Amino acid sequence: MNHRRSPFYAFSFLVAALLSASSLLAEWGVYQSYVILDSGNGSQYFAGGENADNAINFDGFDLGSFVLGSSMSLRGGELKTWKNNASNVCGGILNYRVYESGSEPGEFTPLAMSYDSELGGGNQKWSSSVDVDLLSGLEAGDYVFDVWWQAEGNWNDGGSCGEYQYESNGGSNYSAS
Repeated sequence: MNHRRSPFYAFSFLVAALLSASSLLAEWGVYQSYVILDSGNGSQYFAGGENADNAINFDGFDLGSFVLGSSMSLRGGELKTWKNNASNVCGGILNYRVYESGSEPGEFTPLAMSYDSELGGGNQKWSSSVDVDLLSGLEAGDYVFDVWWQAEGNWNDGGSCGEYQYESNGGSNYSAS
């Protein structure tokens, strides 16, 4: 019996091969991102889109209501990265902003993250530690807190950097209210 394969089969095989080849080209990336907040009960880690540790998701989270004298502090950010072969990761940035819901968002404030530690197998942790009062100067109202991360590295160079990967919810940012 003669089995003929359809053109769709050949196309499916080609797409699968290309996807496999493209994943082999990725030599470094982000596998966990956090924004660290404290509303008076100690630091709490909220995850961006990459959430290998199953932390509380930041996107869509309701941070609650705050009365005069309440506190909500940004304590820092964290990225966990991986690298293979001769690739290198050189650092990261947490970008954040707070604005009143319905108003025009302002610019993001960058927060540099420095090398923190080796996690084994080419994995590294990048972090920052700050104490930014996010409620300072805000009047009564509903507010949005946006974040996104940027990691810097390179593909198979082993030293120089200048390639970027973004943890940004497809460019829409991660938002809590």
